[in-house]
Amino acid sequence: MVERVNARDVTYLRRGRAFLVVESVRTRLLASFPADIRLDDPMGRLLKRGEHHYFRVDDAGDLDAHVQQFVQQAYSVARST
Repeated sequence: MVERVNARDVTYLRRGRAFLVVESVRTRLLASFPADIRLDDPMGRLLKRGEHHYFRVDDAGDLDAHVQQFVQQAYSVARST
């Protein structure tokens, strides 16, 4: 896994493919998944901006088990290609 840090965001890559982007927006963090990373979201927890799916992190309580599953799924997809 590689981490690419910019002024406003951090992109996580696996085998050169981005699977998670964490960016600072005002007073919160947004964690988004690129459009080509397909995630199972049967409970509809992910929000959508264009083709990207994301979730807001307003406080540590937002980082629950579902969020961990999304990140693990995205990492697995990036690893398999």
